[in-house]
Amino acid sequence: MATKRVDQPPPDASECRRWCAESSTRWRAGDAAGARQALERAEQAAGSDAHLTVETLAARSVLHVRAEEYDRALDVVLRCLALAETLTELQPEQVLAVLHARVSRGTVLISDAAPPDAASRREDGLAELDEVARDPAADLAVLDRAVNNGLLARLAPLRRRISSGALQVDAWLWVARARELADRHGARGIIVRQAVDLAVHTGQWERGWDQLIGHLDHETNRSEQVALTAKGSQLAWARGDLAAARTLGRRAWDLSVGVELVWSRLYGHLGGVIASAAGAGSLTTAMNSYARCVDRAGHASRPNRAWETALIGMEAGLPATALRAWLDQVLPDGIARPELRALVDIVLSDHGGSAPDPQSWLIIDLDGLAAVDRARALLARGRAALRADRQTAAMVDLHAARLALRDWPGRTRDAVDQTAAPLLDPPAITSAQTRVLDLILEGLSNHEIAAELGCSPRTVAVHVARLLKAVKVKTRTQLAVRELRRRLMVA
Repeated sequence: MATKRVDQPPPDASECRRWCAESSTRWRAGDAAGARQALERAEQAAGSDAHLTVETLAARSVLHVRAEEYDRALDVVLRCLALAETLTELQPEQVLAVLHARVSRGTVLISDAAPPDAASRREDGLAELDEVARDPAADLAVLDRAVNNGLLARLAPLRRRISSGALQVDAWLWVARARELADRHGARGIIVRQAVDLAVHTGQWERGWDQLIGHLDHETNRSEQVALTAKGSQLAWARGDLAAARTLGRRAWDLSVGVELVWSRLYGHLGGVIASAAGAGSLTTAMNSYARCVDRAGHASRPNRAWETALIGMEAGLPATALRAWLDQVLPDGIARPELRALVDIVLSDHGGSAPDPQSWLIIDLDGLAAVDRARALLARGRAALRADRQTAAMVDLHAARLALRDWPGRTRDAVDQTAAPLLDPPAITSAQTRVLDLILEGLSNHEIAAELGCSPRTVAVHVARLLKAVKVKTRTQLAVRELRRRLMVA
């Protein structure tokens, strides 16, 4: 008996492309399963058509890269490019698909998952991303991926050692170069976001503000408008400019209405929290709204945003217990990244006046933190040292915190200065006692000080006794240490 032949449905180009686009939309909305299902529908619509298969393979490579499934992404890329090579003529849709596949290949090569010969492969990946970004056939989506992924890869290693002035120059040069590439299509929103993040990481408030304000009214992508406006409200809040924080925060909230992308919705609701903290409404209501704005998976994909929101609540005066409970509600599975989890524990423990888990200090890498986060952690450790009456250790941490915030005005620097103030106040002593103290710091004995000042050793001894009482220490060594520490900190 003959086997009945089942014909495959004919390919449907419009249906295939519609589902490819839907796959990308669902991924951005945080629906990974829906994104994969949409791509399967696209592949069904493509059938055995080689041209459409090139497009679906490219879309699948993008999906694997976004899911950080780099081995699978590279396999799909190779199949996509090999198939494209067999086609005698590529339509514009396949040209873009090939460019997307090349971006995926470049992204795999620069990823942390690259094999042992990662150094040379990383350079190959960056070169490929740069080449695609310059391709005249690249559209906005291709350009965004190529420029953004290349910039991220170049900034990531620099941020780990960004305290070096030379490396900061290199980082800002890469930002400028990325903006030049993106200007061809006007796709600067993502670059501006990275520039603001770099400013936050390096503690350069003015530079971040200038980067953002100069672009804020020229961005046409609504999701980018939401993100940039929310970042502006964060910078204004950090500076203590409540009027600007209210205006920008509310604007981010309003712009996000109807936006489906998870990351954009979170930015919009963060703006709402900032506006409320700055006096535009109920902070508790705004934070509850943030907790409900996306599903559990959406919050898990952006734990940093939840922590930024909790920080606003902390700086607005909410108690540590309430903030921990709120974070548990938003992130019921906890914070996966150990470094972020340690930072949260350290800062909230200090806010509540308790000691953090000792493991948190072993996990956290202070040098790798953004300048403001590093200052918050140092402030917490400095306060803990003060509570233990270890003033020298406290002064070292507070001094390091002030250095991290030298270009970052506002509430965090004010908190550091307020904590350090008692250690910086000069002792209430007479001018004669000040002259004696200056010579003690030079290591002179009472007899040597007496000879220097033209008075008796007994007079010097009286001055020393009164200095010890004024500074509340018992020995000349303690007196000298405290005064040297104070003068260095003031300087």
